[in-house]
Amino acid sequence: MFTPFSVTGCSLELLRTGERGIVTFCKTQDETILNRLISTGITPGNAIILEQKF
Repeated sequence: MFTPFSVTGCSLELLRTGERGIVTFCKTQDETILNRLISTGITPGNAIILEQKF
């Protein structure tokens, strides 16, 4: 039987296609990347589903 679980503080790199996560923080020194994330709605507290990796 499958038991739901959660992982706290993991990287988005660990998500597999189709999995869901909640953004808790964005750790980057590159303001260009940070602004791009914010402009696409990826901000702390938002739930995301990984659609594609490349």
